[in-house]
Amino acid sequence: MYNAREGAKHGTAAAKIGLQLNAAERAVLLEIIHVGEATRAMLSDRLGISKATVSGGVKRLANAQLISETGMQRGSLGRPAAVYQVAEAAGYALGVDLGTTAVSVRAVAIDGRILQSAEEALRPSTSDASEEAAAVAAPLIRRIADELEARGARPRSCVVAAPIRIEFGQPVPVELRPVVEAVTACPCYPELSVSVENNVNCAAIAEWEFGAAAGVSTFAYLQVGVKIGLGIVNEGRLLRGGGGGAGEVACLPYPWSATDTPRQYELERHLGAAGLIRRARRVAELGTQSGFDAASIFAGAAAGNASLQAVVATHAREIGQVAAAVIAILDPGLLVLGGGVGQSRLLLSGVRDSVRRLAWETEIRSSRLGREATVMGAARLAAGSALEQVLAARW
Repeated sequence: MYNAREGAKHGTAAAKIGLQLNAAERAVLLEIIHVGEATRAMLSDRLGISKATVSGGVKRLANAQLISETGMQRGSLGRPAAVYQVAEAAGYALGVDLGTTAVSVRAVAIDGRILQSAEEALRPSTSDASEEAAAVAAPLIRRIADELEARGARPRSCVVAAPIRIEFGQPVPVELRPVVEAVTACPCYPELSVSVENNVNCAAIAEWEFGAAAGVSTFAYLQVGVKIGLGIVNEGRLLRGGGGGAGEVACLPYPWSATDTPRQYELERHLGAAGLIRRARRVAELGTQSGFDAASIFAGAAAGNASLQAVVATHAREIGQVAAAVIAILDPGLLVLGGGVGQSRLLLSGVRDSVRRLAWETEIRSSRLGREATVMGAARLAAGSALEQVLAARW
């Protein structure tokens, strides 16, 4: 990931004079994050730590405003027990999706709990992360930051997901700087970090944590929408490649023939939504009729339009050919199809048939998260970074 600002050298008063969390306090905090809410007794039972040690840890975590009491749990016997969860004052993480059709912003607590979210549509475009997307994102970020600041919460970490190739060691691209500036201008902790990650990698992380690949340590996520891309998780780690560009399937040579010369990004131009729409217009003889998009193609095919069914079948076969190439190189064991086009279940059987014919039997699933996958993944990465800061800080 690009990192625009990480770890300012000055610290808060608490950071200067406090002590780091001890093992028991870390365990208590991590368990509360894991279960969402917990009482002291529950924490003692789950962690195998004495109630006195848990009570001491809870007290210190509450004093540091890392956890807060949310209510009381009443049983059939005994006194009511206080219930704790991660406090908003512990800080929050921002996930920003600079999509090709919409911009989404999500603020989450360090336990992943959604605090605020906002989304705004963009004008149809096939370009890379644009100044327009950044300009739309900036006020959304400021609005969420202002609302959470009024509640005593400030950002610790932000991950901006963009449809770009990540190059290690390079500065933040010019078109993304307004988003970075919008985040760093917000009232924040000194530890605030802002990173930029490839959007498909973020979606893959979300599918791994919450979606179709949950519990799977090795898989590939093939996104087909306005653009195409691949996110790769190998043995529990996101595979980035030697320079950060692993998964850029848009650069696969296309077409392969005895007469045609491959051109850069030609595969993306062919398989992306714009190429699909052009082919469907020709087949359906729609010319330049407005309002016709990828969703219209799949709706028409589902309704029984034979011409559009043929277009969808061909598209599924060609996506399957790309999937077969991915499987031949990576052998991921599981391939998840996502993106505005790729997640359609009308494509699934055709993709599976192509893979079976060209490679070997591989499990292929449709995305469970849909269009939210990217912002969910960005927020998840940001929350992980925020939690690392909390655990490393001095209180």
